Amino acid sequence: MKISFIHTADLHLGKQFKFKHMRSPYGDFARESLFSIFGKMINTAKKNKIDFLLLSGDIFDTPQIGMQDLDRFVALLSRIPDTEVIILPGNHDFYQKYALYGLVDFPKNVHVFKNDSLEEFSFPEKKTRIFGLAWTKDTYREFPFSGRVDLREEDNNIIMLHGDATHSSSEHMPINISD
Repeated sequence: MKISFIHTADLHLGKQFKFKHMRSPYGDFARESLFSIFGKMINTAKKNKIDFLLLSGDIFDTPQIGMQDLDRFVALLSRIPDTEVIILPGNHDFYQKYALYGLVDFPKNVHVFKNDSLEEFSFPEKKTRIFGLAWTKDTYREFPFSGRVDLREEDNNIIMLHGDATHSSSEHMPINISD
């Protein structure tokens, strides 16, 4: 079965930009532009009836985001109720039960990975399975999964990760792509 999706990562919504020798309007403009870009993604998903919006880490710049930014994010997601939204927390916005993603009652079409062990969201009506490992702390010196993923040929199988595939000694979840 064919599906459609938009994939993004590292938006860093809520980032507090600081420019040397410049006043705050420059930072405010840069900060606002991140939400504007995300809003355009939402508009594209709605207009094109996209099946999935995959948000693969660092959607926010910190897990201690302001409630105004979090409410704005949820309001944007609520505009696409027919698109399944999958959120994989990254090293900047890692999952904590009492911060960020743990504080929100998301619309029913929003799914958040919450563990640093392999999880799966299944969408049988779209013959799609989405796997992921959430960040639950800000540093991983080793990839926290060593098993195999049970892929089914009859399904669309998507694996979402947020890590470093170029530096094996990274503190940002080094991923060995040859495995």
